[in-house]
Amino acid sequence: MKLYTTRHLVITGAVAFILGTLITLIVWSCDRHSEVPAPPVSFVSYEDVLLSVYDVASPAVVRVFTEAHNEVPENSSGQTRQTVAPGASGILLDREGHVVTGLHVVDGSRGIRVSDTAGRTFDAEIVAVRESSDLAILRVSLPADHALRPVQLADSQTLRIGQLAFVIGNPFALGRSLTSGVVSALNRTIHIDEQVVFRNMIQTDAAVNPGASGGGLFDSSGRLIGIVSVLYSTQGGSMGIAFAVPSNDVRDLLDTVPGDGNRR
Repeated sequence: MKLYTTRHLVITGAVAFILGTLITLIVWSCDRHSEVPAPPVSFVSYEDVLLSVYDVASPAVVRVFTEAHNEVPENSSGQTRQTVAPGASGILLDREGHVVTGLHVVDGSRGIRVSDTAGRTFDAEIVAVRESSDLAILRVSLPADHALRPVQLADSQTLRIGQLAFVIGNPFALGRSLTSGVVSALNRTIHIDEQVVFRNMIQTDAAVNPGASGGGLFDSSGRLIGIVSVLYSTQGGSMGIAFAVPSNDVRDLLDTVPGDGNRR
């Protein structure tokens, strides 16, 4: 009886050892086959986005000078169209020299000139306006060696609240400046003195100051999503609420201008 018990224990222990070894080998083999390398993580810092947006978009930003301009006073509601000053902003749209800016920037002016990145100035004339959108398109006589690059227009219908937004303009005639924020709201209706002035505006919290009017609102790829038009302020400076005309309105107005086939 004792011998039987010993053999039984030996056999049982051997079987358990073999089974344990097989299970270990199977698990190890499965683990080896399941070790699929993880895909590389692509990380772009916010600073990299800022640098890229400025590099892509800023060559399209021009300064707009007028010989006469009209200042728009503040009103009781606190909303004011931006103060117009020599050195407002505009965006080059194509190789034909069409520049979009705010209508209030050039309205009533006796002469218009724009400057490129090198500071050279060129004559410009108004070729299309749309008062309901506060847009004006200028045709600029650009030399072959100008330092500007046309912007790429985004589809403003695809914008989403919360996406990054960047403003490049010429605040206080200081030259190109970049500010950043988000698309705060869409399809805003702007009232001034209880009158509906603009519809379907893009709201942003990116800092906007006088002189940046007519400048560009860009997405994170450096594409134009709007033209800065209205600043909400009780003090004439940035308070984190500004409005831009959607880029699709810019495209629609540009399409009404006869071209020579060298649009893009």
